Amino acid sequence: MNSIANEKKSERFLTEGVLGIMRITILILLAFLNSTAFSQQGSSPNRVGLEATGLLYPRQVSNQAYKEAVIFWEDAIANNNTDASAWFNYYLFTSRSTAIQPDLIERKCGEIIDKAKFSISGKYQYSLMRYIHSLNEMNTENPQPDSAALWSAFELAQDKKEIYPYLIQFAIIRQHKHLLQTYCREYEDLFKMSSSLIAYHSNVLRSANTNAHVYAGGLNDLIPMAIVQEVYAIRPDVQLHYYPKKRTALLPNSFLCLSLGSDILNRYPSGRLQGLLIKVEGDTKMSQLQNILFDKIDWSFINVKPDEGSLETVLAKHYLPSLLLLHQYLLKSKDEHQIQTRIWLDAIGNYTGETKKVQQALSHLHD
Repeated sequence: MNSIANEKKSERFLTEGVLGIMRITILILLAFLNSTAFSQQGSSPNRVGLEATGLLYPRQVSNQAYKEAVIFWEDAIANNNTDASAWFNYYLFTSRSTAIQPDLIERKCGEIIDKAKFSISGKYQYSLMRYIHSLNEMNTENPQPDSAALWSAFELAQDKKEIYPYLIQFAIIRQHKHLLQTYCREYEDLFKMSSSLIAYHSNVLRSANTNAHVYAGGLNDLIPMAIVQEVYAIRPDVQLHYYPKKRTALLPNSFLCLSLGSDILNRYPSGRLQGLLIKVEGDTKMSQLQNILFDKIDWSFINVKPDEGSLETVLAKHYLPSLLLLHQYLLKSKDEHQIQTRIWLDAIGNYTGETKKVQQALSHLHD
């Protein structure tokens, strides 16, 4: 019975690890509607108050989940210090924990790797931990991750598809087009991405300007966008980049994925909403936002109801801020296009199971 309970708890923590990173709260979304950071000035959106947009994966939502997960995996190691999966998850959840001071996380993660070496050095999880740790240490002076650790993980892993996302990430970091195409196609053959995830990440790419540079930090954004480009040939003009934890210099015409989180997005106070992305510099006119939402975004995904609580429903909430911002502008302008934005807002509310909160947001716009 204890083993079954532990398996269920383990599964819950793994699920929360994926969804917790990307979860949005509509209450925070309501907060941005109250703030002057999103007030409309003329024909362009004002500066984005990134910490209050509801676009981010607000860490405070999953603080307790991360804390419990760290304790859970630490206990699992205490029970069996040769459990490589437990070591790997202990490392991952520690690296994302908000219960530890940010300046201590890197040191703590380094200590975990040092201890794991004595128990699982011959396992792929140990090599993968070393590779991920090298990502966290990347900066302008040290721009490349530990490729030897990644290749070691690939050779040691029996199930290669567990390593493919990191291979794709590595190819993006190295800007190696041939490797990127190869890994994306091989991974998609092994693990077909759902049509709804293809739709979402296609719409993320469609939110960017021509020949844009789009930066993302986690696998949840980088890998699907790369597959959408390399396998489905959607927006191949966009250049994908990995954004390391430490500050990096951005190229012109750059955009940031929302999942980078407030700690990083707040470094760019002039950033503006543009569909499902943040435009780092330059203006985004309301007419341009309208063009993206009306002419570039594919809304057919809302016709298929997803499973309750699925990743698709979490991602779909990312459409709300731009939609509400444009709807507010169209209302004030007495533009008939407000009818369509209202239809989309109602549809997103139904799709995500957040109809009541979307209605609250809409009523707030009319106050």
